[in-house]
Amino acid sequence: MNFNDELENLVKANIPVVQVVTYEWQRLYGFCVGIAEDNKLELYTWSVISGLKKWNKNLKSLKMKKIL
Repeated sequence: MNFNDELENLVKANIPVVQVVTYEWQRLYGFCVGIAEDNKLELYTWSVISGLKKWNKNLKSLKMKKIL
């Protein structure tokens, strides 16, 4: 089983948060966007530098999400 399949299985199992440590963050975003679109889910990312961001399907980009 490859990484993409393992990640998709975690999503389908309703695991709410998945932490992945990688230096290949662009590749990881690609996997996550594909899985989110295939499963009609919203995608959020978080990093120490950028904070919480939500994937905008229409703009195909990450936007800052305000937390109250």
